[in-house]
Amino acid sequence: MELNFLDKVPHRTPEKHFDNFIDYIKDKKIVDLGCGSGDTMLYMKHKLNCKEIYGVDNTNRSDLNENIKRFNINVYKKNILDHDFTGSDTYFI
Repeated sequence: MELNFLDKVPHRTPEKHFDNFIDYIKDKKIVDLGCGSGDTMLYMKHKLNCKEIYGVDNTNRSDLNENIKRFNINVYKKNILDHDFTGSDTYFI
């Protein structure tokens, strides 16, 4: 499923700087700590081809990007200090 980022992602996070870290993202399991609305996770999953990504945020996010569910990205509502991160390759804060 192709995602047109220029039209669909609201660009609340500057994504291009992640391109510099592609060796740490591509084909890796990523955890986004404090993922907010999920825009960064979408970019990492579909532009940088991470193997798996999930987010952790301790707020009720009614503005989660609509594509989060569409692309099967899991977001856990909990304090990042209470989350078990074993098994992940890269963490993004």
